[in-house]
Amino acid sequence: MPLWRKRRGLAVVLLCSFFACTGDSTVGCSPTLTCSYNEDAFGAPTRDGGPFECWPYCRAWQVSTGANHNCARHDTFQVRCWGDNSFGQLGTTMPAGASGGFADYSLPFDAQTMSAGSTHTCAINTVIGALPLLTCWGDNSSGQIDGFPSPSSAVGRPPALEGRNVAFVRAGTLNTCILVDGSVMCWGSNEFGQSDPLSVARNVGPSIIASTLATGFGRAAGNVVSGLRHACARYFDGHIDCWGALLDADGRFTRVSAPQRVDGIDDVREIAAGGMQTCAVSGSRGVLCWGANDSGQLGDGTTTASATPVAVLDAPVAYYIATNGSIADDGRAVGHTCLIEREHGGAWCWGENGRGELGIGVAPDSPAPTRVLAREGDEEEHLVGVGGLRPGLHHTCATTYRGAVLCWGDNSLGQLDGSIPPTTPPFGRAIVVPGFGPREAE
Repeated sequence: MPLWRKRRGLAVVLLCSFFACTGDSTVGCSPTLTCSYNEDAFGAPTRDGGPFECWPYCRAWQVSTGANHNCARHDTFQVRCWGDNSFGQLGTTMPAGASGGFADYSLPFDAQTMSAGSTHTCAINTVIGALPLLTCWGDNSSGQIDGFPSPSSAVGRPPALEGRNVAFVRAGTLNTCILVDGSVMCWGSNEFGQSDPLSVARNVGPSIIASTLATGFGRAAGNVVSGLRHACARYFDGHIDCWGALLDADGRFTRVSAPQRVDGIDDVREIAAGGMQTCAVSGSRGVLCWGANDSGQLGDGTTTASATPVAVLDAPVAYYIATNGSIADDGRAVGHTCLIEREHGGAWCWGENGRGELGIGVAPDSPAPTRVLAREGDEEEHLVGVGGLRPGLHHTCATTYRGAVLCWGDNSLGQLDGSIPPTTPPFGRAIVVPGFGPREAE
């Protein structure tokens, strides 16, 4: 076996171990939180400066959703995006649909992982023996690309990180957060302190969050997530810190002056933030959520907000969770949340369902978990075999163990299947995104 392939296999195993098999950042992981090296999956050729074609399908290893666009990382370590391109978030200057609804963003190196924010996208590019290089593109009105507000750009720009080794990226609504050497660094909108709670500036360049400076055992951050007006970090000792606009005991969202530890859970395995809510998977307490709940996105059977973690009603044993949301025109903090169950890789969602984002067809919002349905021809059955999942603003996308991508919900901008012109009625069942899946013909 060539040396570069051995090194890539080792890197994959280390990445799986480091990120504890989170569905949004790793590949080759099973629902039992174990990882394996599959030479067929990880032995894609390195880039030689020219484009690669997946034939007849690209196997998707990761999918990430923005407000109205999606990106998937596939066989050739490249990023393919589709949906809204109003800010160049697809990585192309051409309108969405000019290339059949999909845009392949040509990174200078292999994409290790990526993340779609609300209207921008980021990817970590890496080659064996070199430090990962972060590149972001799309909306930069709040400096969410590189820390300095400027016009949007379909061409990727690296933030000024002074050669730091970037291990993980999470693009938020108007900001971006990364992990560097066990610490959390954020930049972009800081109106509510979500990028730097110690600064009063509305926009900040790359800034290390103060509470994560200690990188000794048990204090290093293992994950960072970003919502609409807040962000949170999960540490390897199992606790969570959050900062930005947080819900207080009086039911008001108040900007905190420093990262706050979430009380009552100290064995967190997974964490998610989106809209005005946060969710986590606890080893001892199961699935928990807290924050806004106007559309039932906390999953506790009510629409009552909670400043402290509440148990999701009858939630299955989960190994991954994700959430998203927004402030509606009437001022309500709405959103939806989804998880992947450990046993069969089934997808469950709850919260807002005005556009089919729960995958249960035309139905009211649900304040408790419901199983996502998949449609294949005229048949419908529960979606299983899910390896990764991300909610968008009013849609949701998932990857399967076999490399397929399925989406459901709003398709007004082609965010489900890249269709041009987009189909305006939402799809209340999971449908297959063209161009992704197992390479059966090989």
